[in-house]
Amino acid sequence: MPAFRKVARKLCCATHYVLVLAAIFVAMLGSCRRAGSNADNAYLDFFAAQGKLADSGRIAFAMHNIDSLYYNTQSPSPLLQYKRMSFRARFYYFFNKKDSAKLSIDSTLYILEHNKIAKKYGPEYARALYSRGDYYFNDNQIDSAFYYFSRSREISLALHDNYLIGRESYHLGMVTYRQQRYSEAAEYFKNAFTCISSTARHDSIHYYWLQEILNNTALSYTKI
Repeated sequence: MPAFRKVARKLCCATHYVLVLAAIFVAMLGSCRRAGSNADNAYLDFFAAQGKLADSGRIAFAMHNIDSLYYNTQSPSPLLQYKRMSFRARFYYFFNKKDSAKLSIDSTLYILEHNKIAKKYGPEYARALYSRGDYYFNDNQIDSAFYYFSRSREISLALHDNYLIGRESYHLGMVTYRQQRYSEAAEYFKNAFTCISSTARHDSIHYYWLQEILNNTALSYTKI
């Protein structure tokens, strides 16, 4: 019986989580149908929930939920279109479909630029540029990666977002290191360390990331 109770509790927790997601989804549909593009603020909880689902390994289910919201929304706003395609790029990366991921990344940039909302949604635009740079970096197209990481960093600097600045500085350090521009790489890594360590993120992932950045700085000086 104790084992049965444990299983029952797990099932109840899982059922509760699904019901919560369903409630959010229904509320989202109602909000979008009533408010159209004015419902953008309501997307935050929904996409946060899907992000947690994806982090737990249920990325296909999360993608299904997002697509359902999109296809059941009358005249999806550019922000909803952007978030869907951004998540779809993550979905394709998860299943190692790199070409499809790139198409999704290109779509995010097109949505923001074509609708002339890139300035309004600066952080989203910076992330879209970063994603394209990351694609080129992983494909060993270093010059293209540098271009998009630099553009993303410029926007991040204007936003005064230390985490984004640090992230882009880190990747620019990686690019310039590959290009054997070791002095520049060291400066980018130092800037990355300063910016990222100034944020409120203090979990183990960021601790090890900061250690990596220090190691990369030392390697750059060694090469010099």
